[in-house]
Amino acid sequence: MFDKSPGHFAAAVKLKGRVAPLAADFKQETKERDLPHFDGLVDCIEQFFTTGKTIYPVERTLLTTGALAFAMDSLQQGKRMATPELKIAYRAAARQYIQTQ
Repeated sequence: MFDKSPGHFAAAVKLKGRVAPLAADFKQETKERDLPHFDGLVDCIEQFFTTGKTIYPVERTLLTTGALAFAMDSLQQGKRMATPELKIAYRAAARQYIQTQ
């Protein structure tokens, strides 16, 4: 039984091959969130876990994360890099709305 107050989060999972479930209880001590800009991402992840469907195409994540990773590698190595891994067909939706709670 977990406290249902705001700023209090809990999770429990049952893992294959493990008898006892794993549980965690998180309580935020302050009402002020330090990094609220991650709330939208967390909401997208939560919706994926509960529905099994992504809010937006996984190709979008692969392209943005891949482009950033290659840009950082290119900067570190001081040279241009080929990116054949990013040759992915992706068509953005005309309008996209993400509902948050």
